[in-house]
Amino acid sequence: MNPSSVLWNIVSLFACSFLKNETIRQFFSLPRTRQLRLLASLARHCKSIESSEKEGFVYSSWRYWIQWIRPNFQLPCSYQTRLKRADWIEGRYAKDTPILLLGDDDLLSVELSARGFSNLTAADCDVQVLNSIRLATHRNACKPQIALGNFLDKNFLNETGAELVCIDPPYNLKWSHVFIEQALRSAGTSETRQVDIILMLNPNCISSKERSQLWEVFAKQGFHMSEQISRFNSYPLRGISRSSLRLAIRLALGAESLPNKDLHFASDLFLFERQKIDLEKTKS
Repeated sequence: MNPSSVLWNIVSLFACSFLKNETIRQFFSLPRTRQLRLLASLARHCKSIESSEKEGFVYSSWRYWIQWIRPNFQLPCSYQTRLKRADWIEGRYAKDTPILLLGDDDLLSVELSARGFSNLTAADCDVQVLNSIRLATHRNACKPQIALGNFLDKNFLNETGAELVCIDPPYNLKWSHVFIEQALRSAGTSETRQVDIILMLNPNCISSKERSQLWEVFAKQGFHMSEQISRFNSYPLRGISRSSLRLAIRLALGAESLPNKDLHFASDLFLFERQKIDLEKTKS
């Protein structure tokens, strides 16, 4: 066994035993082949941030530079990804559509508010994120409602009447389930209106069996996956996450070095739909 493999095994053991970040713990608990596949994908798609991506405000705080000590941490998407999401929604939904954003450090509510969406709710467990949304939208004609709460609380935001629910969970299985179950509770059980749920997820982070289990959770509530857009989202890595990833790629793949570029994590957009039931037709 070469020195890099020995060191990698030591790092894996340490990460699984001591680190609190569940996404990192899940990565190091993956089979080595899946670890290498994910790292190779990240190395292959590293890129520079285009100048246009620096024009918009992206939420950040000092905690992002030591994020590995925070459990269930997720970096915000790039500014350009936020615009892509808003364009996608604007092309499909009316401005008065009830929209619920569960976890909004990506500040999608800020962009939709600026575009005149009048029935927005931004929900998060982080007071700083919600305060940033308030500050960024306080002069807009259409301000989002703000909801502070814990997605583990089964009484939080149930049966909201939302017709579009957006979730971008941390990339580990436990919190994917937490966010999906919260989205389904918020969507409610009424089948007299159509409800869509947008899920952002990197499919390489979980196995095909685990992904099937997540899809089954949707199916039990009448939702089916109708669309997938690969690599729709981009998340610039910063601070310790960027340095750690560079080191991991060098150790695991034997790369001498990476291009002097920023690393972006990518994820797919999945659309789940539950069609409205026509009660009149049902009666007849």
